[in-house]
Formats: sequence, structure tokens, C-alpha cells
Amino acid sequence: MRLLLLLLTLAFALPALAGQRVWLNASEDFYDPADPNDRQVYYITLPLEKAADGEKYTVAMYHANGALAMEGFAPDPEWTNRALIGAFQTYYDDGSPGASGRYKPQQQDCGCGHRHSVQDGRFAAYYQNGQVQYDRTYVDGVLQDGDYQEFDEQGRVTREYTYRNGGYDGVVKEYEQGRLVQETHYQDGQREGLLVRYEAGEPVFRKMYRNNKANGEEVSLKDGRKRRVYQYVDGLKRGVQKEYHANGVLKEIWVAGERSLPVGEHAFYNEQGVRTRLIDTKRNERGDELAETDLQYDDQGRLTYRRVERDDYRLTEKYDEAGELVERSERDENGRQGLYLRDGYGHIRAHYVDSELHGAYREMSSNGATTEGHYVHDRKNGLWVDERADGSRVETHYRMGVKHGAYAVYDADGKRVQHANYVDGELDGNVDIVSGYGRRVVAGFRQGERHGDFRAYTDDGRLIEKGHYVNGEPDGALYSFSRDGRMEKKESYSNGTPDGEWLQTSYDGAIASRKVYRQGDLVTEMTREDRGRSSSLF
Repeated sequence: MRLLLLLLTLAFALPALAGQRVWLNASEDFYDPADPNDRQVYYITLPLEKAADGEKYTVAMYHANGALAMEGFAPDPEWTNRALIGAFQTYYDDGSPGASGRYKPQQQDCGCGHRHSVQDGRFAAYYQNGQVQYDRTYVDGVLQDGDYQEFDEQGRVTREYTYRNGGYDGVVKEYEQGRLVQETHYQDGQREGLLVRYEAGEPVFRKMYRNNKANGEEVSLKDGRKRRVYQYVDGLKRGVQKEYHANGVLKEIWVAGERSLPVGEHAFYNEQGVRTRLIDTKRNERGDELAETDLQYDDQGRLTYRRVERDDYRLTEKYDEAGELVERSERDENGRQGLYLRDGYGHIRAHYVDSELHGAYREMSSNGATTEGHYVHDRKNGLWVDERADGSRVETHYRMGVKHGAYAVYDADGKRVQHANYVDGELDGNVDIVSGYGRRVVAGFRQGERHGDFRAYTDDGRLIEKGHYVNGEPDGALYSFSRDGRMEKKESYSNGTPDGEWLQTSYDGAIASRKVYRQGDLVTEMTREDRGRSSSLF
């Protein structure tokens, strides 16, 4: 884009820049100072001066050192389309001749009146050492029939060919350092027959053409052994395709179908000939993929991975060295389905129906702890067992997602250390459990409410609370104790209503306050006045 803007700028600015030196790069395009990779190689003065015949303009291009690089003629002073007319000659920066030839204007076939330059006459090019590079003759832009050769700087042939009726005809040979590296067969300007490449005089590649399209076999060789054998029909890979390891053992084999895409089984083998992968692809008549199965094996041929895909369905499985299934995931349009296995930092074995956990479930963490039970439509059901890393275990019964039935905790020796019973998620009956605060609770419950005697202990077995409840309401005396065994509070109730003596002690064990209630009414209240003297009661 910058180059186009520069060209337009120069074209419009030329009248005001008469005799302006313009720099060109190595490609003889206008030098772009905004491009850090561009270099000033040639220069030319624009606009061009009119030639002596008055019908064309003289082109004189110079090397950066001031030596003449090219002389010829152009049809316009701006040389906008870079066309030449008449004879031209190029030079190297030491003055030795480079290429020469002649162009003539010719009417374009568009019928628009535009003219363009075509090659007409002898064209020759020389290397800087004077060795000819090529020498050929054109008439009205068409290379004339004949046998041609091109050469490198040492005079060795680089290309030789026959040109007839506007195209190659026969064998086109290409050489590097005097050695044949490629030969291509042509007929009437189109590839017809073999294309062969050589290394050190030995064929390493051959490909068959018909009507200028690859048709038939393509073979690549190395060290005399086949490395690839492809089949073509009308320029596209069709049929059985093969690749080989360096030792000659088959590496891959597949069938190319519509649009050269693999269809059916595509097999891969290691250097010992053991199959390591098999991909089976199903396609419709247009070549669109319908389904694919991918099986992968280790170097002994044991299955390690399986993947199946079709429409909205996807299944993946992984196997260990013993052939045991260790990972599995299955999905369809309704989500996760069937057996699910995950083996990473931990191991999960579960069952799904429409993305809901349904069936047996087992989970093992990296430290060896396990959780095992059963789901019904994403809700725990029946007995669940948690085996902890220290050897203890927890047994919990569920009904449709909520705790229901016996609950027990066993230590590493199998001794029951906690027990409870749940009904529809609520504690019900006698319990001996450790609460979320780390307290051991020995009590009775009814439908989630405290009912009966209640005891709470510290983690080292010290009593910190005791009392009696009826349907969740305290009844009788409730006591709270400090960790050192001191009674901190006493509260008295009758069916949840304060009734009787209430006491509170200070840190030294002395009574700090005393209240007496009758059916919820406070009838007496006394507070110790001198907290420093335990002998003074109130």
C-alpha cells in the first residue's frame, strides 16, 4: 500500500519535480523509506527525456555507485507501467554486460485500444564473468520452436528443453552443479507421463501425469527404499495411500475418498510392524464426516485409548498396561451417560443417565480415602461408606438425597465411637456424635429436636453442658461448665419457661448472681456486691 501511494504521488508530482532522481530497490521497484528492510540499489531520473526519434523516451538506470545499470526506451516519460520498447541492455556494476533483448508494442486482445510490450527478437543473458546464461528468440511474445539450454556461471547446463507450438514438448531436464535433478515429460505444453527427481544420480521421486493432472502412482524413495506411495485420479488423491519407515516397514495405510479425505480404516504401524493406531472414518457421498472411531495401542499392540464420535455422541476410554479400563467418559445430546471413570489425582467410578448420577458410585482420593455408595437420579440413596485415610470409617444411610436411618463412625480398630439415627434428614432417637464444633453430644432427639437427657463434652471428655429437653424445650435444670470443671451457669425451666433458680458464677467459683423465676416471672434477683471477697454473699 505504501508503494502504491508512492507511485501515485510520483505520478502526480512529476511536472513539479523535473529532473528528480528517484531511488529503486533490488527488485527495481520504487524505494520505500518507511520500510526498514528496503534498500537503495538503483536510481533513475524522472521524468524521462524524449529520444532522438521523438516517439519514445530514453531510460537510463544506474547502480548506487553511479555505473550504468540499464539503458533502453519507454513509451511514456513517467515510465508508470515499467514497460520497455525497442532494444535494451543491462550491465553489472563493473560495466560488464548482463541481459539484452528487444520489445515491441502490441495491441491487447481486449479490443479496448490499449497496447502493451511483448518480447520480439533475440534475448540473451550473461553472468558477470561473461558466461552465457541463456540465449533464445521470441516472435510477437512467443518463444520460437527449437531446442534450448540454460547454464550456470561455470558453463554447466541447468535446464534443457524443447519448445514447440507455444509450449514444452518432450522431456524438460533440470540440473544442479552438472547433475540431473529432475526430468518432466510434456506433450503439447501439458505434463504427460512421468516426472522424476534425482539425488546423486539416483531416482528419489516419480509421479505420473495425464492431461496435465496427476493420474496414477506417486512414489518417493530414500536410500533405494519406498517412503511414500500415493495414488491420484484427475489431480486428487484417490484410492490406497501408503507411507513407510526408513527400514522399509509399512508406517501408514489409508484410503483417500472424496476431496482426497481419508475414508474407512487408516492404520499406523511402528518400525517393528506393530499397529499403534487405527482410525475408522465414515463419510457421506460429499465427503462430509459422519462418524469416527480412533483406537490407539502401545508398542506391544495393547489397546490404550478409544474414541468414538458421531453426531452429538462422543465416547472416550483409556486403558492401563494390564488392559484394565481406567478412564471413561460418554456423552450424547442429553449430556453424560453410562459408566464414568476418572483417574488423576484421585479415582472416580460413577454412572450417569442424562447427566444425572444414577447407580453405583466410588471415589478414591490420592491419600487412599474412599467414598462409596449409590445414586438415584443425582440423589444419594441407601448405605454410603466413607473410609478415611487413618483407617476410620463413616456409615450413613440416605433416602432420596437426605439422611435416613442409622449413622455410625468407627475408629481404625473397628470400634464404634459415634452413632445416631435420622428420619428424613432429622436426628431421631438416642445419639452419641461429635458436633460440627468438635463437641461430643450424648442426647435424645425427636424429629430433629432435643428430647430427653442432654450431655455435651469437650474433645478430651470433660462435661460442659447437661440438661433435659422435651420436644426441643428445656425442662428442669440446665448446667454449663468450664473446661476446668467449674459450674458457670445454672438455669431452671418448666416446659421451656424459666421456672426456679438461676445462678451464674465468677472465675473463682463464687456465685456472682442469683435469680428466681416463677412460671416466667422474675421474683428475686441478687447480685454479689464485692467481687473481691468470696465471704460476702449478696
